[in-house]
Amino acid sequence: MSYNEVQRLLEQHVATTLGSAAVAWENVQFAPPRNGTVWYRVTFLPAESQRAAVGSSGMTDIPGVLQVSVFAPVNKGSAAARSAADTLMAALKSGTMLASGGVGVTIQRVGRGPARQEPDWYHIPVRATWISFTTEI
Repeated sequence: MSYNEVQRLLEQHVATTLGSAAVAWENVQFAPPRNGTVWYRVTFLPAESQRAAVGSSGMTDIPGVLQVSVFAPVNKGSAAARSAADTLMAALKSGTMLASGGVGVTIQRVGRGPARQEPDWYHIPVRATWISFTTEI
């Protein structure tokens, strides 16, 4: 199990949820759309792993946060951004379990941060706290 595998699972889930929407993925060139549409930025924020059980075969928990920032054009109201944030929160709801090839991750909780107005965008961060368990670290 690695952070890379967990990130892949979470990003695949977000990609499926967002469909053809414009998304800024980590370390991929991106230009925000200028046609008045909502777009997203995905940030994987792993935390330090911690032993959950004693012994060489004991479980290790791997926690972290996946932040998906919603951006809507500034001065157009907040409805589009709020609706997009609600869609993300439904897809990343608490208890969501993702698994593939022996890797599993569970979303523990999801929430919205406070909205911010930037020079060109109205921004709402959606944060999903996740955890994965392994014996391989």
